[in-house]
Amino acid sequence: MAVVKPLHGIAEAGTHWCATYHKHHRERLQMVTSSYDPCLLISSTKNPDFACIGMQTDDTNGLSDESLSRRENEELNKAVFTAKPKQTLTADELLAFNGGIVSMINNSLSLRQKDQGKKLCLVTKGPGSKQQYVEQRARGAYIASICQPEACFDLSAAAQHQDPSPEDILNLNRRLRWQMGSLDRGLTFIAVDLATAKLFVFVDGSFVNNVDLTSQLGFVIILAYET
Repeated sequence: MAVVKPLHGIAEAGTHWCATYHKHHRERLQMVTSSYDPCLLISSTKNPDFACIGMQTDDTNGLSDESLSRRENEELNKAVFTAKPKQTLTADELLAFNGGIVSMINNSLSLRQKDQGKKLCLVTKGPGSKQQYVEQRARGAYIASICQPEACFDLSAAAQHQDPSPEDILNLNRRLRWQMGSLDRGLTFIAVDLATAKLFVFVDGSFVNNVDLTSQLGFVIILAYET
């Protein structure tokens, strides 16, 4: 097997697919890139319509009004670009997104894992325990990165052990056991009243998870209610 090129850094590398569609969104749909992520675009101040679109390796995900959604389809046809049919999230139609399932329940959005949790298993003692440790740690971390942030701390700590001890395996199994019993646990996004919401910023000292009491996280920003 030969690695031709990595998928990471697609936007920065200016590969054909990304460069073509990125230019299409900026010039045809009057969108601009965010100041911190070239893959995140938002409608410009001159745009009469609204949209926020995230470009990924082989697809795009976005939030837009009906007017821009129609323009998007029209401009796509004019440019003669090949694209998959657009899927729209509704109360009756779920969306598969980044290994998760997005659903709409009343006025909230729910993000749950797909089937990754069914592959989790506890690390057993034996000659292959080190390999099991690496595999199960990666599976658990993937789920945590999608929809179970409460598991990130333990799995980030587990990632530091290249030669896990019996205690390290015990700690990982404790978290894996929780994830195996929480297959339906995920994230629920609710509408926030900006007039009463507050912006919370947690710096790295709040997430000490390294042996030397440093953190693998720089900061976390949350828009929420104080209660």
